[in-house]
Amino acid sequence: MTLTKQELFENIYHATFNILSKYVFFKVASLEDAQDIVQNIYAQYYISVIQKNKAIENPQAYLMTMATNELTLYYKNKANQAILLNEDEFNIFENIPDDSDLALEIIEKSTVEMIYKQIKSLSKLDQKIKLLSIIVVHT
Repeated sequence: MTLTKQELFENIYHATFNILSKYVFFKVASLEDAQDIVQNIYAQYYISVIQKNKAIENPQAYLMTMATNELTLYYKNKANQAILLNEDEFNIFENIPDDSDLALEIIEKSTVEMIYKQIKSLSKLDQKIKLLSIIVVHT
């Protein structure tokens, strides 16, 4: 009994789907992308092999090679895509201090620490006077 093209494809699909899907999923780690890639592979296989009555000795190996080629295209396309940020993602970058802010913060912190050490070396009365003068100046 000779299988129809549809039956032949279904047999190959059922025999290879799990291993092919796992292979692709672990290479892209995105379920949606993996599903698209697997769908493309089987569509290409159907068109280039089943419809043309090509004899493939090892369909699983052939499909895995197709998967490798499809993954190469996927990563090439992904590398060439522009990265688009929505407004919320863009606002995150505004909160990251630039180098000059960081340097100023370090200088301010070291200055405060130095002033604190100098004040601590004074007598209690002189400490109170100095602290009150700082408070008055900054209010």
